Amino acid sequence: MTEKKNKNFLYLQKKTRIKKIKKTSKGKFNFPNTFKTNYTIQNIIKNFKNKQNDKLKNLNIKVKIAGRIIKKRVMGKATFIIIKNLEEKIQLYIGYNNLLNNEKYAEIKTWNLGDILGAYGVIFKTKTQELSINCIKIKLLTKSIKPIPNKFHGLKNTEKRYRQRYLDLITNKNLKKIFKNRSLILRYIRNFMHLHHFIEVETPMLQNIPGGASAKPFKTYHNKLNSNMFLRISPELYLKQLIIGGFEKIFEINRNFRNEGISTYHNPEFTMMELYIAYANYHDLMKLIQNLFKYISLKLFNHYYLEYKNYVFNLNKPFKKIPMINAILKFNPDIKLKQLNDTKEIIKLAKKKKIKYKEEYTKGKLILKIFEKTTEKKIIKPTFITKYPIETSPLARKNDKNKNFVDRFELFIGGLEIGNGFSELNDPIEQKKRFINQKTSKKEKKKYDKDYILAMEYGLPPTAGLGIGIDRLIMLFTNQNSIRDVILFPTLKKNND
Repeated sequence: MTEKKNKNFLYLQKKTRIKKIKKTSKGKFNFPNTFKTNYTIQNIIKNFKNKQNDKLKNLNIKVKIAGRIIKKRVMGKATFIIIKNLEEKIQLYIGYNNLLNNEKYAEIKTWNLGDILGAYGVIFKTKTQELSINCIKIKLLTKSIKPIPNKFHGLKNTEKRYRQRYLDLITNKNLKKIFKNRSLILRYIRNFMHLHHFIEVETPMLQNIPGGASAKPFKTYHNKLNSNMFLRISPELYLKQLIIGGFEKIFEINRNFRNEGISTYHNPEFTMMELYIAYANYHDLMKLIQNLFKYISLKLFNHYYLEYKNYVFNLNKPFKKIPMINAILKFNPDIKLKQLNDTKEIIKLAKKKKIKYKEEYTKGKLILKIFEKTTEKKIIKPTFITKYPIETSPLARKNDKNKNFVDRFELFIGGLEIGNGFSELNDPIEQKKRFINQKTSKKEKKKYDKDYILAMEYGLPPTAGLGIGIDRLIMLFTNQNSIRDVILFPTLKKNND
C-alpha cells in the first residue's frame, strides 16, 4: 500500500470510528472515568494460572480488570475478546445471555481493536484450559479513534517507532521489558550507592557558565535576571564545591545537555551519574565501578555474565588496565611509537588517518584524536584506558611520575565508552592557569568559572570523581545497539507533517 493510499485508509478508519462513538450508548458515550479495577492481569495470571477449573469454580473469584483490545472473535451468541495491559493479556468471554439485552451485545460487536474497556466477571478456564474471565458486566472506557498497528508486525518504520513511542509500546512486548529493566537498573544503582554510604544531592541545570566538561552547550535566556544562561553539560564543578563544603561521599543522577551530534551512541539530552569521594584517588574509582557493575548484574540476572551483541563478559574477572598510547599501538599494528612521540610525525599520522587538524592542537590533543579515531571501537573486553594527555584533561591531577599525563581513566566495554574518572586537581592556582589556557578556538579563550576557583581557594581535599553514562550502561545491560532504544523519547528532527 502506497503512503498516500495508507493515509486515505487511516482517514476513513478514523471517520468510521468517530461515527461509532456517536452511536454508542445512544450517543451518550463520554469517555467515562468511574470504573475501578481490583486486579491486574498480571496478578490474575500469577495467582490462578495453575489452578484447575473445578477449584476456580469453587472459589468463585469476581474481578474487575481493564485493558486494551488486541483481538476479537464474534461467534454468534458468544464473543471472545483478548485484552492487554502492560506485558500480559487475558481472554474475556462475553455470552449473550449474561448481558441480558440485545442492545448491549450489539454494541460490543462494534468495538474495535485498540479500544480500552473495563470488565467485571468470574475467573474460569475454557475447555482448552485458557485462563479467562466470564463477563457479567462490560463497559467501553476509551474509544481508539485511530487503528493501532498490526500486533504481529508492529511498527516497522524506525522513525515512527521513536516519534510515536506509545504505539511502539502497545505493539512491542520486548520494549516494555527494556524500560522496566532501565527502571530496575536505576534503582540498583541508587541501592549500591546508599549501601556504600553516598549521599544523593542535586545541582542546578541552569548555569551562568557551562563547565565541568568540554562540550557545546544549549543557550537560553532568563527574563527576570535579564541574562543569558546555559543548560548544564556537567554537574562536576557544583559537586566538587559540596566536597569543599564538607561532604565526603556524594552522587547525583542527572540530566545533561550537549548541543552536539546525534548518533547510535549520542543523544543531546542524556542521563549521567557523577560521584565524588574525598580522600580517594582514581585507583579507588576503578575498584568501585567494577563492583557496581557486578552488583547490577547479580541483581538483574543473578549471575556475573553480561551478554552484549555477540560477546559475553565475565564481570567477576578484573577489568584490564592499559595506558592510552599502549592501547593505540596494541590495536593498530601500522602505528609505531616514534610516530606518537614526535610532533611532526604525529601531525602526519593524524592527516593520514583523516583527522581534521587544527593549528592549536597540541601533541597530547592529537594523541587523543588518534585514539578516538583508531582504537575506541576496537576495545571489546572491559578495559580501563589510563594515562590521558594533560592537555585533554583540565580538571584532572598530574601524574607524579610523568607530568605530561594525568591520573585519569575511561572505561570501555564492547567498543563503548561507559565511564570517565580521575583524581581531581585540587591546586587552585594550577586550576586557574589551566582554565585560562583552555582554548575553544584559535581566537577565543573559554570563559572559566571564577566561583569554582574561589571555592577551591578554601581547600578541596584530595578527591576522586567519576562520571558514568547511564544510557550507555543500560544499552549494555539490555543488549541494545542504539541509545535511542533505551531512551523513551530520544531527540528527533522536527516533524513537518
